[in-house]
Amino acid sequence: MIKRLSKVVVFVSNLQEAVEWYREKLLIEPETVTPGYAVFNLGGCRLLLSHGGERVPPKDPSRDLFPLAVITSDNINEDYQRMVTNGVKFSTPPQQTDWGSTSAIFYDLDGNRLMLAEDEGD
Repeated sequence: MIKRLSKVVVFVSNLQEAVEWYREKLLIEPETVTPGYAVFNLGGCRLLLSHGGERVPPKDPSRDLFPLAVITSDNINEDYQRMVTNGVKFSTPPQQTDWGSTSAIFYDLDGNRLMLAEDEGD
């Protein structure tokens, strides 16, 4: 029986730069860093940064598909403002969705599309 999502893998072009970006911009610390990958524990689901990707050109249409991962916040407006101040590039500010959450789309330094979200009732 399937129980839960345990990991989300994001491929990055430079692991060391990516680890520092996630530390500085999202204020999260890795629990493991090896030469080939880094793991961040985000409330039981692990975000695994893996060396082997390449930077996505800004105009690449594949950037505008679904986000690779959704990172949940308990105060999206506060986290959004902090992340913008830290230089994170967002394509949308926090907006109410049809399914009852508030979300904002942002990109990491490799152009990976991620979502910051706060669910009603969380």
